[in-house]
Amino acid sequence: MNDPSSEKNEAIRKEENNTAETPGKASDNEEMLKESIAELKDTRDLLQTVFDSSFNIICVLQAVRDDKNEIIDFKYLITNNSYYPAIPSKTRVGRRYSEIHPGIYPSGIFAYLKAVVETGERTDFEVYYNYETIDTWFRIVGVKMDDGVVITVENISERKKAEETIKKMEAVQQHELFKATLDAQEKERKRIAESLHNGLGQILYGAKLTLNDLRLKPGDSWQAKYQQIIHDTDKLLAEAINETRRMSHELIPTVLEDYGLKTAIEDICRQFKHVLNIVCVFEGLPANIDQYIEIAVYRVIQELVTNIIKHANATEASIHINANSHISVIVKDNGRGFTNPIGKDSGIGLKTIQGNIKMLNGKLMIASSPGEGTTVNISIPNKPAGV
Repeated sequence: MNDPSSEKNEAIRKEENNTAETPGKASDNEEMLKESIAELKDTRDLLQTVFDSSFNIICVLQAVRDDKNEIIDFKYLITNNSYYPAIPSKTRVGRRYSEIHPGIYPSGIFAYLKAVVETGERTDFEVYYNYETIDTWFRIVGVKMDDGVVITVENISERKKAEETIKKMEAVQQHELFKATLDAQEKERKRIAESLHNGLGQILYGAKLTLNDLRLKPGDSWQAKYQQIIHDTDKLLAEAINETRRMSHELIPTVLEDYGLKTAIEDICRQFKHVLNIVCVFEGLPANIDQYIEIAVYRVIQELVTNIIKHANATEASIHINANSHISVIVKDNGRGFTNPIGKDSGIGLKTIQGNIKMLNGKLMIASSPGEGTTVNISIPNKPAGV
């Protein structure tokens, strides 16, 4: 049998040995913890170095939630020193995003970042930030990380300025192209008008004079037979001459060149007064409007009045022109109106007006409904953009 006292002594020795080993294990654990902390610090320092090497703003943000678990803000976990305005990264870590930049709420930035955390979907947007002391365009890219977001912020103000410059240059070029196109059209119209007047018009007038010579004195034997023919032919030739004059006037409005826009538009009203009661109102119309704009406005009004007479079945119309920095044209009628004023079924005349207004960087609005007449509102810059 085993000696009970020996077994007891053996148990005491084991307990003493275990007790003696405990301080050593504690020491090892502390050493491992120190090594882990050091590794984490090295990793963080490396990450910080990578962040600081970027010209863009890079931030790791953690969501800040309220009692209802709703995201109400973000907190800086790590960020770089490539920052605008220059605030050292160490002073931002641990602070709330809105504490430094309260403009994230009205600018919409917070809403974008919140959506990233809630949906897990990447965001990429441009925003104009004009808060605190910042007046800059930014491009912000954000991706979800745990209960937060990693964002990269790029200053794109120079690119935006370049884009705006290009837009202005394109607008000027567009106006120059329109002017050149309009000038070519007007020259061609003038050539055709001169041909009608000097060619066809003169021939018709000569034919009329010839017919006048054929008239016989009363009592001639065949006078009754041919008198009606001469009368009818004379009437047709007179109408042909009047039509030639009308076409010539439409092709090249000499009144516009000689007397200006106001008189030319009043002339349009006089031309159609026998079929339509038109009232013209002018306010602040300057004398120094560029010729190509005058021609464009004249052609637009000419087309609109022609459309009213042909299609609107109106009895009254008005033309209201006001010119300051923009030339405003309002043409109204009391005609039958129509639905879908601007659409794929628009007539050639209306599409031409739309195209010309667009080339002039203007705006066209049409209000119409069946039985309620039509109002056309046009606004054209007096000077092209960028000039």
